[in-house]
Amino acid sequence: MSCRWPRLSSVTSLHLVSVLASVCLLTVGTPQSRAQPAPPAAFPRMPEGGPAYERNCAPAELRVESFWIELGWATAGTAPIVGLRLSVRLSAAPTDWLQVAARVPDGYRVLQYQSGEWVPFYLLTHSPTAEVELRLQWSASAPVLVDFPVLVHVGSWRQWMRVYLRGSPEGYAAAAVLIDSCGQPLWFRGSQTGVAAGEPGSFWALPTSVGESLLFVSEVMAVPIDMPGYLSPWCGLGTSPPTLDSLLNQVSHHAGCAARRADDGRYVVSFAESYRGAPDASWFVAREGQELRYHAEGTPAVRLLPALLEAAGETMGDSPDLVWSRVDHGWSGSFQAVLASVCAHAEPPLRWEPRSGAHYFELASRPDAGSE
Repeated sequence: MSCRWPRLSSVTSLHLVSVLASVCLLTVGTPQSRAQPAPPAAFPRMPEGGPAYERNCAPAELRVESFWIELGWATAGTAPIVGLRLSVRLSAAPTDWLQVAARVPDGYRVLQYQSGEWVPFYLLTHSPTAEVELRLQWSASAPVLVDFPVLVHVGSWRQWMRVYLRGSPEGYAAAAVLIDSCGQPLWFRGSQTGVAAGEPGSFWALPTSVGESLLFVSEVMAVPIDMPGYLSPWCGLGTSPPTLDSLLNQVSHHAGCAARRADDGRYVVSFAESYRGAPDASWFVAREGQELRYHAEGTPAVRLLPALLEAAGETMGDSPDLVWSRVDHGWSGSFQAVLASVCAHAEPPLRWEPRSGAHYFELASRPDAGSE
């Protein structure tokens, strides 16, 4: 079994109160009771918009102040199990049972719950923060991209959310977004979306490559994104961006690229002007203001260091030892700091010496003359 989990945010002591004893459920705080309420007969429908829905809205005595998601997955045979953790912080601690319900997406199941069925969680807590986890078992018929609703419910107050999940051989990507009273997603903060500055809109968890992350954003937002090719560097973002432009540039930065919006509404991702590296960004050097940044994935030093010196406007002297070393690291900073990082993380390590206006490189240590 292979497993990959991102680093999780720390939380205080948690107590489980759930009718689903075998489903992992975490909530911050101390419960008031061990009682287990009966599940509701049915969950309400998603908002469809219009005056009728507005008249039936409960008073907004609570609001979601922030939320985030984290992804992990384990593969046993050919059937991955995706762990999706959703954390929600309310404006105040609930005075009644906090209920979180998620509908199982197409092509997945959660224990005995099949696609289309609701998985309910019941929490009683003194804390405004709650966390639940869905362990989604994948089936061969699962679509590449799925989405499903989530309901957060306290007494007469409710908040709908929608979660998007995309799987690929590179990993999984997910996004969660709040739904307004008209059934519309509130993706980003700002006047164009109706979400005030400082309020949450969406959260994106992208523990996958830059290329897969951009494909995921393109599919979820229904926006064409042109890339210079498949971009292989790891993205690994967890972010709540203020705008789509911000999200795309955060993702693209991991591959030495930038994103801009074209006149026809498309987004174009392209390498920075100072970019020097592989077409798939598996290794590159780029200048960022007064600093340099490099990324290398087992890259031969004989490729990386000449590109670094060229980007810095420096000259390389004859350095035949570079053919022995590879670099698997990344760093940004001044020229001297980046040069030191490359040489220290090369395998075998390198050292350099400036001489006659050029930089000369050699192995930091050599085997004894008498060794085999």
